[in-house]
Amino acid sequence: MATTKHGNHAFTGVFLVGLGTVALFDYWWPGIMFVIAVSVLVRALVEGKLAENLLSVAILTGIGIIGVLGHLPLGEKIKLWPVLFIVIGLAYLAKTFWKRT
Repeated sequence: MATTKHGNHAFTGVFLVGLGTVALFDYWWPGIMFVIAVSVLVRALVEGKLAENLLSVAILTGIGIIGVLGHLPLGEKIKLWPVLFIVIGLAYLAKTFWKRT
């Protein structure tokens, strides 16, 4: 996905404002997930590529909402967070390499 200069500037501006807000209120987790989601959303809107980025925004927002609701244990010793991140990351990698071949 090609980015534009305006898209990058919008992303950086929103990210820095969000980062400052998260730091000001000391709400790092899951606040950072919402900051990233809004930054990606704004960049997608500026570049006119909302449909292409909607899944990423939804996933980041979903992770943030799960974080707000609390920690969800998958078992006695395995937490859902690492497994969730691994599965989502592998899905993105599979999507990336699947399209290339």
